[in-house]
Amino acid sequence: MTALSGRRGLIVALSLLALGAALLLLSGSSAVGWVAVAGIAGVLATAGLLRRLVGLLLVLVGLAAAAVAVWGVDLTGGTGVRWPWVAALGGAMVAAAGIVVLGFAQHWSALSRKYERGGDMAESTPLESAPLESTPAESTPLDLWRALDRGEDPTER
Repeated sequence: MTALSGRRGLIVALSLLALGAALLLLSGSSAVGWVAVAGIAGVLATAGLLRRLVGLLLVLVGLAAAAVAVWGVDLTGGTGVRWPWVAALGGAMVAAAGIVVLGFAQHWSALSRKYERGGDMAESTPLESAPLESTPAESTPLDLWRALDRGEDPTER
């Protein structure tokens, strides 16, 4: 297991993305900078193959931003970036973050789905799926909590 496999890798990728986005925004590459900011949310909110696709997009966007900054190609029709080498460094940092995401995303945890209600009740235990047998006035506090866990309102009985 490498140093970037765990939480440290996620922190490195998010830090590179944040710094790269800041450099891109400061240099005048605002569109690409905001794409990098959105990449932070994309890395945090996705998992598995979708997270790797976000990483691939970050690599491509970062390399394109660095190339445009270095070779002075202005795709917007304006005057270009204020500080091309700062924009190139920001693009390189975004690309590096994408490479880290591509290489190590499978080892990182995803957002918790613990509190989502889904149609799959196969995961529930028999105790959780048991109906509330007594009325609320006769229920123990434990029965009331279990009813709330099942999504029932024990006061409506």
